[in-house]
Amino acid sequence: MAWQHCELVWSESKQSGTVLLVLLYVAQRLNMQTGSWDISVAEIARACRLSERQAARSLAALKVSGELVSKRHGGIRGYNRFWLGLSSGGSAGEQMAAQAGRAGQLPSMAGAPVTNDRCPPTAIDGRGYLTSVAVLPVADVGSNMTSATPVLGLSQKLISLEGEVEVMRNNKFRDIAAALRKSGSALGSKANASLREALRLGAELSDIVAARSDAEASGAGDPLAYGLASLVNRLRQTAAHTSSVTVVAEWDCSRSSIEAEGVRRGLGTWDEKAFHSGKGESFLTYTGRVRVAREPVARAAA
Repeated sequence: MAWQHCELVWSESKQSGTVLLVLLYVAQRLNMQTGSWDISVAEIARACRLSERQAARSLAALKVSGELVSKRHGGIRGYNRFWLGLSSGGSAGEQMAAQAGRAGQLPSMAGAPVTNDRCPPTAIDGRGYLTSVAVLPVADVGSNMTSATPVLGLSQKLISLEGEVEVMRNNKFRDIAAALRKSGSALGSKANASLREALRLGAELSDIVAARSDAEASGAGDPLAYGLASLVNRLRQTAAHTSSVTVVAEWDCSRSSIEAEGVRRGLGTWDEKAFHSGKGESFLTYTGRVRVAREPVARAAA
């Protein structure tokens, strides 16, 4: 029989644009699978043009909210099976069961965002996912969704949110570039490219200023360009630690748990006051130091 998967629809969501972008990508990939999918944080980061830290945090936020539910099978060398919570109210499992019940007696399958027997057969290809980007009203999916507002297909939503994230990145780049110019640092072509890459990897203004100060102290000819290149290198090294992560570690799920791990590793807690005054590291950089400090422990556990 043909699997009939429909677009993901929310009645409401309080997530940020970045988190929704990750959710849409996950939903799109799940909609293309005929079995379980072992999610790679690195793959999500590349597809959504985020740092791996941002992708991992977004996945964690979705799990906490119940919009993404996962279960590990087979231990550390096993795989993850994911389900999507599609509307507010009730657990994700209850929502999926309700959707499956309305669609008829269908076997459960990992990665089915919605099953709905009203999908036109002509829109289904051999693998069982929608190839069209037709507009569906919310009322067509789920009895508790009564709004007739059209909802775009997943691919259109993904493109729209990618555009919004790109605009936010460009605005942040413009603001930071202006702040650097005011402080007497002009952006050359190399520094320009490095700044964009640093922002993509999650750097904040304080990280950039600190990197420039370190470069000035070392006597670099172009402190900003040299400092940015060093910062990008450090951020990439930090991101490399999460390249094979499929489940966010327990210690890495919240600020309090990360700081507790930092204290255990002798790094103390994050100095938020120093960061906001422009004299301290960002939380991203602090977390990277904690991750590096934990590396021997992680290797021993593996």
